[in-house]
Parts: sequence; C-alpha cells; structure tokens
Amino acid sequence: MSSPSPSATRSRSPIGLAIGVGAAAFALRLIGIDYNGPFTDESYYAYAAEDGNVDNIIGEAYLWPLLAGVTHGLGGVVASRVVTALFGAATCVFVFWAARAIGRRVAFDGEAERTGTLAGTAAAVLCATAGSTFYISRFATYDAPAVMLLAAGFCALAYGVESGARGTLLLAAALAVLSAMTRYMAILYLPVGIAYAIGRALVVGRPVRVLLWFVAPLTVLAAGYWAFAHGHIRAAIAHAERADAGKVGGTLAQLTRSTHQLVGTAFSALLLVGFVAVLVRAVRRRSLPIALDAGFLLCAAALVVVHHAYRESGFSFHKNLATGIVFGAMLAGLGFAALTVRIVARGRGGVVAAAAVVLIVGVTTFVGQRRVTAGHERYWPDYRPVIAMAAAANVGPEPKVFATRGDLAVALRPALGRGVDQAFPWFLPTPMHVLRTAGEQNVDLVVGPVFSRRFALGDVVHGYAVTGMCDTPRTKLRCYRFERARRRVVVARDAADVPTPFGAAATDRTVVVVPARDVSGAPVRITQIGVRVSGTGEWSAERFRIRLAHGDEAGARDVPITVFDDALRVAAGAAGRWVPLRFAVAFGHDGVQPLRIEIEYARAAPSVALAIESRVGEPRLALRLDHAFLLRPARVSASRGERVALHVATGRAGLGYRIGAALSSAPRDVAGVTIGLGDDPLARASATPTPPTYENFVGFTKPDGRADAAFTVPDVPSLEGATIYFAALVFDGDRAIAATNTCALRIE
Repeated sequence: MSSPSPSATRSRSPIGLAIGVGAAAFALRLIGIDYNGPFTDESYYAYAAEDGNVDNIIGEAYLWPLLAGVTHGLGGVVASRVVTALFGAATCVFVFWAARAIGRRVAFDGEAERTGTLAGTAAAVLCATAGSTFYISRFATYDAPAVMLLAAGFCALAYGVESGARGTLLLAAALAVLSAMTRYMAILYLPVGIAYAIGRALVVGRPVRVLLWFVAPLTVLAAGYWAFAHGHIRAAIAHAERADAGKVGGTLAQLTRSTHQLVGTAFSALLLVGFVAVLVRAVRRRSLPIALDAGFLLCAAALVVVHHAYRESGFSFHKNLATGIVFGAMLAGLGFAALTVRIVARGRGGVVAAAAVVLIVGVTTFVGQRRVTAGHERYWPDYRPVIAMAAAANVGPEPKVFATRGDLAVALRPALGRGVDQAFPWFLPTPMHVLRTAGEQNVDLVVGPVFSRRFALGDVVHGYAVTGMCDTPRTKLRCYRFERARRRVVVARDAADVPTPFGAAATDRTVVVVPARDVSGAPVRITQIGVRVSGTGEWSAERFRIRLAHGDEAGARDVPITVFDDALRVAAGAAGRWVPLRFAVAFGHDGVQPLRIEIEYARAAPSVALAIESRVGEPRLALRLDHAFLLRPARVSASRGERVALHVATGRAGLGYRIGAALSSAPRDVAGVTIGLGDDPLARASATPTPPTYENFVGFTKPDGRADAAFTVPDVPSLEGATIYFAALVFDGDRAIAATNTCALRIE
C-alpha cells in the first residue's frame, strides 16, 4: 500500500486545526457563562416573536427571536447564551477558512499552504479572544448570529469567486442578506461585498458568472428586505441616535481608543504588520489582486469605526465592532504569517515555535480582554432572585403584574407571561402611588425595588401585603413582592364569632362585620370586639384597621375612632386567651341609629392557607360583592364537560342576582352598574341561561346571604385554551345595586 502524498496530508490537516480552534473558542465562552441575570434585550427576545417582534429597539430582526423563544423555554437565558457561544465558535471557524484562502493567494516567501494555514490559525485565535467578539457570543441577542452569518457569507464568497461554483456564490448572497436581516448593522457590508466580488471576478476572469450568481441575487434579496422592513430599520437607527444623545465617545479619536481597548495590543500590532506586509508583497510581485485583498480587509475592518465616527455616536459600539473584528482578524492573521512563515519552514522546531507564539498571543489577548468584557457583563442588576421570588407568588396563571423598574418588567415577562406591564408605573414618585394605582387597575402583583420607604413582611399598604423581599447581588437593591391582599368577610353575631387572625395566609385580610341588625331584623347589641388567640405573635396598629360606619350598608358614613395601640399587641404565651380590642368612639351610640363595625387585620408572617376551595372534578369559584370586601379575582382551570361550582355571597338575604359569562373581562355598564364582562356572543347567550350549561344563574340569595350556581363547560374543541369570565349583578327589587368581582376559568 502506498503512503499518502504530502499534498493529501496538507489538505486534511487544516480541517482538524479549524475544528480544534472552534472547539477551544466554544470552551472559553462556556466558562462562567451564567455570569449575571438576563439583560433587558436578552429577556425581550425570549418573547419578541410571540409579541410580533415590533419593538423598535433593534428594528425588524429575524432568526434570533425565533431561536431565543425556543432556547429560553428549554433552559432560560443560560441556554440562549450557550447557543450564541456556539455561533461565536462557528464564526472563528469561518474566519479561519476565509483567512486561509486569502493567505494562500498572498503566499509569503512563495509558501502558499503555510501562509494560508498560519494566517487562518492566527486569525481564528484573535477572533476567539478579542473582547468584542467574545462578549457578543456570551450575550443572548442577535449580534452573535449576525456576525457568524456575515463571516460565513464572506467565506463562501472568497471560495466561490475563485472556483466559480454557482451554488457557492448563491449561498454567499443568501448568507449576506440573512445577516442583514438578523442585525441591521450588517447592511453596511453589502455594498462593500459587492465591490470586492466584482474586483476579484475581474481578476480571475469570471465577471459575468459573479454578476449573475452573486451580485444579482444579493441585490434582489436586499432590495426586497429593504422594501419590507425599511421603516423598522430607520426606527432602530433613530433609537440609537436618541440613546446616544448627550453621551461622549463618538469622535474618531475616542472610537479608535475604544477599538484598541476591545481588541488588545497584539491584535492592533499584527493588523498593522499584516497590512504593510501584504502591500509590500503586492508591490514586489506587482500584483493588483493582492493589493485588493489588503485594501478590502482594511476597509471592512475600519467600516464600523468610520460609521460611528460619521454619526458621532458611541451607542453599542462595543458590540458593533465585532463585525469589523472579523475582517481585522484576517489581516492580523496575515501579519502573523508574514512574521512566522520562515520560522515554520525550518521544520518541526519552527512549527512548535510558531504554535507557542500564537498560543501566547491568544492567552495574553484573552486575559487582557476579560478585564474589559467583565465590566460589560456586570453593569446591569442581577434580577434572578427577584424573578424567582415573583414566580413563587400565589397569584395564579396569567397574573397582572407591575414592576417598579422598566428593565425588571422586561426580565419578569418570560417567567410571568403577558400580564407584566412594561411601560408603567415606574415614573410614579413613591411606592404609595404605585400601590394605589395598582389597586385601581386590579393588579395582582407588584415587584421591585422602592427607594423612599422600607417595609417588613406582613405589612399591608393600599390593599397589598408584603409577602417577600430580597436583595440583588452586587448592586444590593432591596426588592419587595407585594401581593394583592385577599379579603374574607365574616358576619359576627357576638364576640365569640370573631375569628382569630392566626389561621390566615400572608396575603389574607379578614374583615369582621358586626351588622346593626340580624337576619330577623332585630337590633344587634355590640358588647365587645376582640380576637381569640390561637398562636403567638406581635400585632401593631399598622396591621389593624377598625372602621365604624353610621348607617346601613348603602348609606354608611365613617365615624372617627381612637385605637389604643397597646391593646392590639398580643404577647407571647397568649394562646387560647380572649384578647379584646379597645377603642374609643367620638360620639355616643344611642342604640337607635344603626352602627356598623368593620375590623380588618392581616397576618404578620407567611403561612399556608387556601383562599379558593378546589377539589378534583369540581373546581369552585367564589363571586363576592365589591362593597363586601372581595376575594381577589379567582382563576382556576377546568376541562371540557366539567362542572364548575359558583358561589355568590352578598351578606343579605333575599337579594336578586344574575350571573353572566363572557370571553373577555372588559368593563361595561349594565343597568347603571359597571360589570367586568365583555359584550360578546357568550355574554348574550348567558343572558338567557338554560340548563345544563347554566344552572341557577338567576335567583335570590338564601337566608345566609348566599346562593349557589354551576356552569358545565361545553364539549366544544374550539374552547380549549380559552378563558371564560364570570361576574354577577345583584338586585334590590328591580334596581341593580352592585356587581361582583370577575372570576376567570381557563379551559384546558
């Protein structure tokens, strides 16, 4: 058997070398990739495709939003960063092959194969360790895939022009346009690529083929993309200009210094050596094509710097520079080849020496650049503890959420769904304004840092209970979780009926109502109000609210009272004792006018309790009147054909009620009362309820002030995934007096 020829050996070895450099680049990017919580853009792309990808932060970008939605669902932001790290490693491989193709044409000392291999290896190593390319390939946004596609497109172009392969040229055109569709900055390189392709085509004698199979497809695809998305591209550029307004860093001198910081000294020096060496080689050989290669690589490397200097903008320069580094690394690789090709020609010792040099260059560049990129990876707050705290809230599916900071709102959206508000209310001046506004808009959860006040677990403010708190790493932002307090109403006939607060959940507030008259109409004599202690703990006036109203429920007006704070503190060891609540009323009760007393209290520490009863096969919804201190809107799930129980509680006997159902909870006015049910076909069908779908949807409350009804989910496939909303109108005679809260039932 004959041994393989030297040429065959040489043709196989670069493949293993390219794969080795790519694998090393990928391994470097995986080190500490979970360096911080998700940045705003990283979180946004996790759901951008779901929302229609209309955010003008970047314009109409493609590919990455689709990938990010999948990868984020598999493993969060870390999984998305692993994918961008893979794109970054692939970029290094494409840079290797493109630099090798150019190096073989330059052929220092007539050594085409050695020049190509040395140039490709050094270019890939520098691309792998330069700060900008390293940073974007550990950052879960569109930058890494766009740069990878650009490098792949140029690699295909470099080989396609030389070989004349029509498929390779067409692939180069498609990759270039796809890169521009992924990141609008790549649009800058389309005309430069066309100029390079035409120049090289004239040199190799294939202008017609290159025009037909690269320039024409590229022009058509790019024109179509511009016609479809030019509005978003302009909006993205305008956003960048607005974001950079008032910032420094946009002059040519400043951008040049930033470039040096983001690539390192070795990279900059080798780039200059490469440009000079290639020009000298072109002059000596009187070769215009070699000069064309040097000029193209230098122009492509400097294009991003010139673009930002022209716009006097430093916005996102540390990321955009990666496109220039791809071409600058090729030129720097040629500089390395010019310095080492003679050393390698001396034999095995020379190869080892060159490998040691390129390894030293790579390590020193990487170590120096990590000092720069580490700062870019840690300048935003790490919201991971806050996201985990919010996700653990007992708010049910699809909650409505306010975040006290805009970047936190975007970070919460992948974990909590569409209900996270992204534009409100972080401009409100104080947390009290935020919580008051949240209550007005029926928000379930408020999360984030507040700066003008500190809270404790169990505090209840404007209807929201503090159920969690944590600090963000490094920045030490104290963040709170405010859950909308669920109220339960208890009608007490005497002091013994007043329940103890110790069985309530962290977000429960219990309102004890002592009515002026009982169900028979006889006056109720109020002798004492208090709590029967079933545990230990300390209670303060802040966690109690006592309200006295003069008059009945419809015409009640507040009466001033004084609460003795010491009476609201339960000492340790008081379990099983009756602790009266002492207060003074500012007027004398004559026993003639009705007097209504409401006592509200909240638990100081978390405990486990069910606010909504639910059993397998029979989920239950509770509908309660707004004026009777409601449970928060309930959300449960049911399947087609399942029977769901509904319970109306009014606190008064003999009141009429009518339950309605709808496919939306948009508020509307019905009989002079606002009810949270939209006007749709389901709402109109439930207006004339018929069994078995609608049971007891119309009737009167029983002596205990309650009524029971049921809804059987129709066995209709189109209902799967839909949400049905329920609410009830309550009537006193023929007059509608109130509407209940709206409950949600999701059909699984």
